Amino acid sequence: MLAALHPNRALLLFGGLVLGVYGVAWYLRGLLPLLPAGTLVASALIVDLVLGVPLLYYGLVVRKRQWPVFLVAPVFLLSLFLARVVVPEGATALRLWLPYLVAPVELLVVGYIAWRSVQVGRRLRAAAKAGNGADALARFQLAAQEVVGIPRVAQVLAYEVALIYYVGIGRQPAAEPPEGHFTMHRTSGYGQLLAALLIVMVLELVGVHVLVQQWHAGAAWVLTALSAYGILWILGDYRALALRMTEIHAEGLVVRLGLRWNVTIPFSAVEALYPITPHTVLPKRQHLTAVAAGNPAYLMTFRHPVQAAGIYGIEKPLSSLAFSVDDPARFEADLTRRFAQWQSSQGDLSGRPRHT
Repeated sequence: MLAALHPNRALLLFGGLVLGVYGVAWYLRGLLPLLPAGTLVASALIVDLVLGVPLLYYGLVVRKRQWPVFLVAPVFLLSLFLARVVVPEGATALRLWLPYLVAPVELLVVGYIAWRSVQVGRRLRAAAKAGNGADALARFQLAAQEVVGIPRVAQVLAYEVALIYYVGIGRQPAAEPPEGHFTMHRTSGYGQLLAALLIVMVLELVGVHVLVQQWHAGAAWVLTALSAYGILWILGDYRALALRMTEIHAEGLVVRLGLRWNVTIPFSAVEALYPITPHTVLPKRQHLTAVAAGNPAYLMTFRHPVQAAGIYGIEKPLSSLAFSVDDPARFEADLTRRFAQWQSSQGDLSGRPRHT
């Protein structure tokens, strides 16, 4: 029965059970001096709180979500603290041993985190050096997921590493995109717009820092750090626009927008591809416009929702996508050729997407 529970429902069940356990424990706390076997009951409460709650957390949360087992340790440490709060001093000799369990568990957690950190560093360095593939972010995501094991944490870690990579470590973009690859920022004027924006941001950073420092130095440095991160993000995203190109391959295409969005589209999901005109009305629901600047050139609609992957692993289901490329003629010729090859390999020309 527990195995069939959805992870979110299992989390709610864990929360309900923990509230029940602590509610009963707090009620019995006031009755301990009146019970004939008060010492035994107090010992049972400690076992329930220190061992029972972490075991529930492991079974209903960690195991259901396939998280690393070490994530039980923080709950165990919190349970030790709360057990000392709930069970009064002198109620049982078992309470005296609780502080001695803290140090070994903390050492294990710190050691595990240090070991994992070394592994993550090695994997990410290997991913940065691996080949000359255009999508280093994907390599970082795979490396972080292998080591960390928690999808959302791995996504955040990979994204931050990719940001640093694209700002200062990533290779220089080619003078001309290779076959099957297409940029979208060269003809849009995004570079000039970005240069003007960065000048304004740097001037604003200095001015705001000087102004806020008159009231609170700590707040001034926090705002400065946030502004500096914003500048770093803009620079990394711009370089990612040049390196993470839209790509057409044998089974479909991948539309990439810097560090912001990545949409993998199999040919089987494509319903139609339209050139956008001044009279085209873009959809409002389940739609994404992926352009560096200016107006999109194409509108692609899908037979079934396609997932767009955003920053930090955010996902958005799409029924349509508007995008641009810098070389429309080469893009259309390559897309037509690759799609015809894909159809020939399928042996079925029904369901051909419309291209108008």
